[in-house]
Amino acid sequence: MDANNNQNSDNKKSITLIPLDWQNYERRRSFMQSHASFMKPGWQSKVQFADRRYTDAPVSGEEIAKIIRKSKTDLVAIIDEQFECDAYLFSWLADFKKESEVHYACQRLRGSKSGTNLFLAIYSFLIRILLKIGKNKYRPGVAVFFRNQNVIDWIPQSDEFTLTEFLALARVDGHEIRETLISPRSQPSKPIHSSAVQSAIGSTLRFWWNRIMFPVAKWDSNNGDHKGPTKRAKLSRRHKTLGWLVLGILTVVVLSTNLGFPLFETKETSNAQLALNILETGEWNYLTLAGEPYWTQPPLVAWAMAISFKQIGINEFAARLPGTIATILTILISFAVGRRLLGFRAALIGAVLMLLSIGILFSGRLSAIDSTITLCTTITLLAGYLALFKNKFSMKWWLVAAMACGVGMLTSGLTILVLSLSPLILASWLYSSNEISQPRIWFWFAMPIVLIAGPWFGAMGWVHPDFLSHFLWQQYVSSFVDSFNHPQPLRFCLPVIVLGLFPASCLLPALGRQARVQNRIMRSQRTREVGFLIICASWLIGCFLLSPSKLPTYILPAYPFVCLSLGWMLESRFFSKSSLQAGKKTSSH
Repeated sequence: MDANNNQNSDNKKSITLIPLDWQNYERRRSFMQSHASFMKPGWQSKVQFADRRYTDAPVSGEEIAKIIRKSKTDLVAIIDEQFECDAYLFSWLADFKKESEVHYACQRLRGSKSGTNLFLAIYSFLIRILLKIGKNKYRPGVAVFFRNQNVIDWIPQSDEFTLTEFLALARVDGHEIRETLISPRSQPSKPIHSSAVQSAIGSTLRFWWNRIMFPVAKWDSNNGDHKGPTKRAKLSRRHKTLGWLVLGILTVVVLSTNLGFPLFETKETSNAQLALNILETGEWNYLTLAGEPYWTQPPLVAWAMAISFKQIGINEFAARLPGTIATILTILISFAVGRRLLGFRAALIGAVLMLLSIGILFSGRLSAIDSTITLCTTITLLAGYLALFKNKFSMKWWLVAAMACGVGMLTSGLTILVLSLSPLILASWLYSSNEISQPRIWFWFAMPIVLIAGPWFGAMGWVHPDFLSHFLWQQYVSSFVDSFNHPQPLRFCLPVIVLGLFPASCLLPALGRQARVQNRIMRSQRTREVGFLIICASWLIGCFLLSPSKLPTYILPAYPFVCLSLGWMLESRFFSKSSLQAGKKTSSH
């Protein structure tokens, strides 16, 4: 054992130094060459630069990978900008014990102003929590590693190579990271501004989300496989047709059975009475309840129930039929779009989980507005993703999302905007997409909403000048501040989520583990689409938690995204088991 260690120690005799400071090329070369013999007796070092000179452009990951490929030394040291240290430090870094180790040292962080120091503290905290390393942008450092490691796979392929991202990817690839802090030899040459630190925080969050959590760019729908090492068997067209048929029949039969039980919830009875008043008075534009104008919600659900009463008859089945149809469409549309995002099998599992959830079986069939809001939110978010984040912007899907949002405006007013637009904006920021910031995009999104919901809101505002101010204030300001409508504490939410999603809620801990595990095989299955579904589910559940007014049905919009995420988790665990085991064996060797 000792002989092997001595032999490995004797082999580590040479190192390639790669500095990242290209703006002061000649000064950097002089400094590096002056430390060319810093190692222990018998060591050799080589200073190696990229094939360019006198440029202000930052070095890219591609250039670093090219240098490492050409290197013939035992070790490689990447030296960050403005990092200067004494020779003994490199000797300490070269004391390797395992070939999977990556050693780095960085200078202690120093700010300039109290406000900047606060942002620096937040930035350092995020680096530690999310990336689990101490090195960040404002701590110049050096990293040393064996050249024969599979370094090329975890070099950040971006326009600017950063040592922080390099070390973070090395950690999730299974390498042991050893670190030390040293005191800087001098203060930073330039003051650190709080705006720059805020930008660094944003970049860190984007890197963590896109390269650590969900690093696979997309699901390849053409061959039914992820662009990664995990393989899955294709399904034949006959199997897919059978899956569609079984899901459609099962959804219709399960949800349409026994709709005639008595109306019991307050929202059910009030919506049914609104529909009856429409039929009695013939007035479709202005809803009334107990002889008074009803300004609590827009009229779409009451209109649908009135049409159902007129065609079928005045009974409980007719009252619940519109909400049931909306729930059926939600399940089928979630499956139809989900198979484009996750694959057929995962989307089918997610749709079945949603159908079997207690919240769908019970709340999804009530004569309330929640089923329609869920349908509109699902279409808006899924169509918005297909429009913004696939290969190129799709106006067709963007208009579909806008029309669904317009229908949602006629169902719940501005609630649909809060539920659906925020995840799209957040995802655009995380994915660095510029499409959503263009004015023309919002123009085409607003036009269908105005055409669909504008006439009714305009007519109500024209006939009742106090309607708009009362509607906006009562529903979106006063209800949130005073919580006079169904106030509930935070502890009310957990039983609703667990019982409403049951039996799917039993899988939530496993989903959390699958999304948190950091190894190459697991990360190869976490696509951008899965990340978007988790963004939507987290946002919708968060809105339910933060709202002071709570009913069990308010959590329904989160169901499609939670269940599709669970479908992905089950599919990746049970239908790619052999590939996962093979990948684990390969990584262990």
